[in-house]
Amino acid sequence: MPEVSSEDSYNDPQIDLAPAFASCAVSTAGSAESAVFWNSIGEPATGETAVTKDEAWNLAIHWVAAWNAHDLDLIMAHYEDAIELTSPVAAQLLGTSDGKVVGKANLRAYFQRGLEAYPDLHFRLEDVLWGVNSVVFYYTNQKGTRTGEFMELSASGKVARVVANYST
Repeated sequence: MPEVSSEDSYNDPQIDLAPAFASCAVSTAGSAESAVFWNSIGEPATGETAVTKDEAWNLAIHWVAAWNAHDLDLIMAHYEDAIELTSPVAAQLLGTSDGKVVGKANLRAYFQRGLEAYPDLHFRLEDVLWGVNSVVFYYTNQKGTRTGEFMELSASGKVARVVANYST
């Protein structure tokens, strides 16, 4: 199982990372403008076919690197404006029974709160699963908590819906 951190480079000869480096357009100010999910031949994914292994791993590597860098702009570049996240951690942190966070502005505020509450937050990617318009990231945080996040992707390749599950 590969371990990925912001300092590491992913070096699996089975996975071509060239399209991944094109997946985040960066402005001259250094902030991510978009996180378009690119397919294995270097074209924007349309969301019309199954996600490939390369696409899933490329997205996961960028997502984990953004979190490990605590770069909120880069984290948010992966999500649609109409994002919906459901998580028991959100329920606990926000004091809601349904654990839902709806909309990019609310998700940003939730993530900001989480980054402030856990300044040593760090994810180690354990595995990635892929399906039709969806991926599952399986990772461990700095406390050893295992997490599986199901992410449904929009036609543009950004994350439209997340359901997070945890194991201690």
